[in-house]
Amino acid sequence: MTIFGYNDLNKLMNMETDFYKDKKVLVAGGAGFIGSNLILKLLEVGARVRAADIKEKPQIQDSRIEYLRADFAKKEDCAKVTEGMDYVFMV
Repeated sequence: MTIFGYNDLNKLMNMETDFYKDKKVLVAGGAGFIGSNLILKLLEVGARVRAADIKEKPQIQDSRIEYLRADFAKKEDCAKVTEGMDYVFMV
């Protein structure tokens, strides 16, 4: 699993590539403004997206996104949401 942060977002947002196509990508903080925009871009390039956040209601309603509620201060929540993921964005 590879973990990316905020500074890596510009690289992704400017990509026109198949790199993330069919990859399992977790967006931790996916219910917020940055996470929601990242999710849209990941869907656009063909990623399989899981979004996790402590908030209950995500901004984007899309059947292609798997939403999980998680508290990243809890080890068991972190293990649950990262299971099976190829890449993780922490935003």
